[in-house]
Order: sequence, then C-alpha cells, then structure tokens
Amino acid sequence: LAIDNISFYFTMYNFAVVGTLAVFYEKGISKYINQAYLIATSVIVAWQLSYFNDWMAWALLIMLALYDLFAVLTPCGPLKALVNLMQKDDAPEMPGLLYEAQLPEGATRPGRRVRKNRADQNGNPTEAEDERAINA
Repeated sequence: LAIDNISFYFTMYNFAVVGTLAVFYEKGISKYINQAYLIATSVIVAWQLSYFNDWMAWALLIMLALYDLFAVLTPCGPLKALVNLMQKDDAPEMPGLLYEAQLPEGATRPGRRVRKNRADQNGNPTEAEDERAINA
C-alpha cells in the first residue's frame, strides 16, 4: 500500500486526537466512536505483538498475567486504589481509567450518595438530606 508521508502523518495525528477525545473527553462524541477506537487500538497492538519472537511473546504474556494478578488481588494494588477513589462522594470523573457500563435511568454507581433537595411551598430549597443509594 503506497502512501506519502504527509497523508500518513495526517491520518495518524487525526487517529490519535479523535481517540484521545473519545476516551477521555466523552462530550459530544458517540459511544460507538469510542468503542470503535478502543477496538482498533487493540487490533493494532495485537498485530504488532504478532511480530515478536515466541519466547518474547510468552515472557510478555506471563509478565502481564502476573501484573494483572497483583493489580486485582492485592489490597495495595492500583485497581483497589482506583476503586476506592471512585467510591468517594466527591470523586472526579475518570473515563478511560475504569471501565464503566451505562447504567439505566435512576441508577447510581455503587458507593455514591444521592443528594435530594427538598423545596418548601415557595420553591426555595431546604436542607439537603443524604441517603445511601439502594442500587448498590
């Protein structure tokens, strides 16, 4: 496949910018573009890994499996730290770092508190009351 340098770099730059916006910004970008970008990136990485020697591919696979076990199972692992951070009431939105499924309307993420504002007869808000989300 013959392609000139300018077209190649333009395509790669656009792929990187749209992918970064789709994964981390998420405003105004369809979830299908986000999913397509993640699939395309996974295919590209798998394709590049197919060029490794057998011993290198197995060594990389074993190292990734050991790191995954550490990240998921240990109480001091990075996944536990991210989950604890996301369960705080004032946690920032961190798209791309933790997989988050689309929740149905009215459902909240586990560990989040729902704030309900009550209004008096004039429409002025009274004190907010916290209650634990039932859909944990």
